Amino acid sequence: MASKKRKAIDLTADDSDEAAPDLAQLHREREERNGYRLRRPGASWIGEAKYDDDEVRELRERLTRTNHGSPGLEVLRPGEDGGYDVQRAASLFRRDGSVVLLDALDPARLEALRRGVERAAAVVPYAVPAGNRGAQRWSLGVASLTRQLSHVKAWADCVHVPRIAPVLAEIMGPGHVCTGMGGELTAPGAVEYQELHSDLGDGDVVYNGVRMKNWDAPSAPAVVVNFAVSDLHGLNGPTAQVTAAVAGFSTQTRRCPGDADPRRDEFRLSTVLVGGRLPAGSVVVRDPRAWHAGTVNVTADELRPLPNVEYAPAWNAGWCAPSMPPHVHAGLDAEGRRLCARIVDAPGRAYGWRAEHPRVDGWALGNRDAQREYRVYAAAPAAVAVLEQDDYGVVDVGLRGAPGAAADLATKNADAEPPVYLPAPATITALDVFEQGGRGVVDVRLVGVDAAGAAVTTARAFPEGSYTARRTVSAPATGFAGLAVREQDGYGVVDLKIV
Repeated sequence: MASKKRKAIDLTADDSDEAAPDLAQLHREREERNGYRLRRPGASWIGEAKYDDDEVRELRERLTRTNHGSPGLEVLRPGEDGGYDVQRAASLFRRDGSVVLLDALDPARLEALRRGVERAAAVVPYAVPAGNRGAQRWSLGVASLTRQLSHVKAWADCVHVPRIAPVLAEIMGPGHVCTGMGGELTAPGAVEYQELHSDLGDGDVVYNGVRMKNWDAPSAPAVVVNFAVSDLHGLNGPTAQVTAAVAGFSTQTRRCPGDADPRRDEFRLSTVLVGGRLPAGSVVVRDPRAWHAGTVNVTADELRPLPNVEYAPAWNAGWCAPSMPPHVHAGLDAEGRRLCARIVDAPGRAYGWRAEHPRVDGWALGNRDAQREYRVYAAAPAAVAVLEQDDYGVVDVGLRGAPGAAADLATKNADAEPPVYLPAPATITALDVFEQGGRGVVDVRLVGVDAAGAAVTTARAFPEGSYTARRTVSAPATGFAGLAVREQDGYGVVDLKIV
């Protein structure tokens, strides 16, 4: 049976009906069905720049005239059978470092992802007020305890989208896997362009046993799928993606020069828009090596989220970090479970949204950058185990339920030194946590009362070590039931509290 023909659109930066009658009609249809905008006034124009500043007004007027999309950008729509021309999609991806697929998300996934984005957008401006990607720009992952949004069903359900899956298989080949999920958010008032960059920077990769610069690899070491949950347009911060037609070469094959490139201003207008807009439900499948940059959001109050799912081909999948709770993994379809097998985590880890405010009641240090949280329980422990590692400080903490018993450790760090046991008072009332700048938690001691009611403070686990600050965290009114431990890559344990 002959395959059904798919449609491709090849347009320049003109959104008139005469230049693009098919797409203009598509825009009208989409707007009727998808009038969605993410608005959160409390996160808009909170920096120095203001909406009605003369410079901002001039920028907005200039973008209205010019920011219509990358000249010659070709995008794909599903054919009559509901699928894309996968060979053409892969060819565009290899030429341009990206490919745009219209109508990729079904209504149920789109609506669920919007709800998830709304939740993340309620957290990130409070978790990192200044923005962690520049003023008024955030990684959506900062909303999560793990820095990944793999615990959110709306994201997990986008790992395997049947309409997109054949395109990813054609690009990456058999055995590709999901490595994580998150995205980014740009709020009104982001008036500075990001520097032109490659997500892989100057990093190396190992391909078939040979170490090389990432841009020398014969195929993409990773693939990112960005989902448009609301329409992208010229004023709300569409991604600038430098295509081969604009640069004159495939940018993923060369080192990115940053803003030193003399064509920087031209590249900033090479956005993923077609006729001035990218409709909600579209996706951009991109090679993270390709040159790109975040652009400005000069709308009044329209946040521009761009959630994503990240993948790696089989030859570069060895670095996956666990971030998905087992119950979320179990709820995926068979292909979703296969794709996420390397990021599913052990039971018992704490997952969820970071608090809207950085200091959470009960935490000793209120560390904003912790990535993982663990809990260990013992209502009346015989001892608290504290483990350190050279150059990292404390890397694990646990509870020994009875004398001589093995301790229940939180992080189970394989590189830790043998534990130091602090004998527990009959009742633990507080924890002294010692911090060293740049190293996180470096020591712990217990505070409580003995069986006779006398006050007890144990020795420090590592009394010879130095520290720069000490914080005391008290047990809740319900008493001591266990410890919550937060960990950060490169630092070990970075926060503690009594639960």
